[in-house]
Amino acid sequence: MMTACDLCSVTKLWPVTRLTANDIYAEFWAEGDEMKKIGMQPIPMMDRDKKNEVPQGQVGFYNAVAVPCYTTLSELFPPSVPLLKACRENLNQWEGIVKGEVTTWAPPPTPGPAEPSDTGPVKVDN
Repeated sequence: MMTACDLCSVTKLWPVTRLTANDIYAEFWAEGDEMKKIGMQPIPMMDRDKKNEVPQGQVGFYNAVAVPCYTTLSELFPPSVPLLKACRENLNQWEGIVKGEVTTWAPPPTPGPAEPSDTGPVKVDN
């Protein structure tokens, strides 16, 4: 149940899930940038240069972690079935992006020389 709570962004409406993924990857990439500065090679998930691999990585994450987690939760606690359904709907969005059918995801921008390297959280309340 704790894992399901931790992963809850995968059960939100697609726009929220997408923004959360952007925030998470911005944080990962900032850490990867720092690793590169000290001569370390970050894992692909934390390497900004591999941002085109994010949708496929998300499909893998959903299939290996998120869907099994919410499947188990829904079996143990049937009122949580809508969470599993929402998770699967978001998986479908990521799969559509991988197939080129959906274009609603764009990685966070790479900071330029005049921009700070800390992309920070995405503001949704403009």
